Amino acid sequence: MDNTGMKLHKSTSPKIARLTGEWVRLPARGQRFMGLSRTTLFELCARKKIRSVVIKKKAYAVRGIRLMYLPSLQEYLFEQSVGGNDQTKGNL
Repeated sequence: MDNTGMKLHKSTSPKIARLTGEWVRLPARGQRFMGLSRTTLFELCARKKIRSVVIKKKAYAVRGIRLMYLPSLQEYLFEQSVGGNDQTKGNL
């Protein structure tokens, strides 16, 4: 497993690892996930552009673990790649 909680499967190339699973943990500070910074991913979650959930040990806890739904992030990136209206192009 890597620091996102995802299982890594070795492919035929030693430089390429394939992620499996639907929910991924946000990267550590200073790290990137799919080329996006932790801050950008938090902003996308806050703006409901990608689906996420916070897991807390107790309902009233301040801290928790934020997990992103990987298919929603992939869909968001795909939508950005094929365009959109001019107002949202390039914006989070």
